[in-house]
Amino acid sequence: MKPARIKAMLPVVIFFVLAAVAAAGIRYGLEQSKKPLIDSNHPNVVAGTLPVVTLYSTAWCSYCKAARTYFTRKNIAFIEKDIEKNPAAYQQYQQLGGNGVPFITINEYTMQGFDRKGFKAAYLKQL
Repeated sequence: MKPARIKAMLPVVIFFVLAAVAAAGIRYGLEQSKKPLIDSNHPNVVAGTLPVVTLYSTAWCSYCKAARTYFTRKNIAFIEKDIEKNPAAYQQYQQLGGNGVPFITINEYTMQGFDRKGFKAAYLKQL
């Protein structure tokens, strides 16, 4: 091959290499997102003494949906209470100091809003 042709093909080769690396990274990320938060052999799982997670939510809340999806993917049992449809849930939410949704309780710990890392750290502390 002539050097000019090799030079012309270099951007195409680089593109395909980067695309393959990106695809591998995405695949790894998807696999990690489906892994349970804790191992099924963890003593709390075996004993059936996992933290009680309650999600105070509304139907329209996108962060509530993200929390719901995360809990489901990570095999985290949770109780969902819609504070707009359930007056008793709204009263509990207020008594706990809820101020916006999602509002999450993990045993006695309360969490305003949802982020994966914050939830994971709080959940693991409750084990």
